Amino acid sequence: MSVSAPLRRDLPARTINGFAAIGAGLAGLALGALLLWQGLPHPGWVVTGLLVKAASIFVLAGLYMQQPNEARILT
Repeated sequence: MSVSAPLRRDLPARTINGFAAIGAGLAGLALGALLLWQGLPHPGWVVTGLLVKAASIFVLAGLYMQQPNEARILT
């Protein structure tokens, strides 16, 4: 009789400081807007600005508030 491996494994979640994350997200939005505004004659800057803005929105969308003594399941 063989024992199969479990289907899921528990991994510890990593966190970072929320103030740093919101600062990085807002700075990315500002940088993306600046690249879009300054890069109108340069298509490469426009694409870079769009990518920076998309990454910043992704960072800001991942922010949530964890209250003390409250459990979360991250999937």
